[in-house]
Amino acid sequence: MNIPSALHAIGIGLITMSGIASVGLIASMLAEYRAKITAALLFEPIQQEGRHASGR
Repeated sequence: MNIPSALHAIGIGLITMSGIASVGLIASMLAEYRAKITAALLFEPIQQEGRHASGR
């Protein structure tokens, strides 16, 4: 294996590992805050600042 192909393989490996780590981090955050997100979506009304009922 020559140097450019070795560097290419290392680069692909690093990009793949960072992608897997990102997905893992997002999944962990969603699992940790799932109850808070659910409560916020179900029980808190969405407030629209600066808007009237007529939409103007």
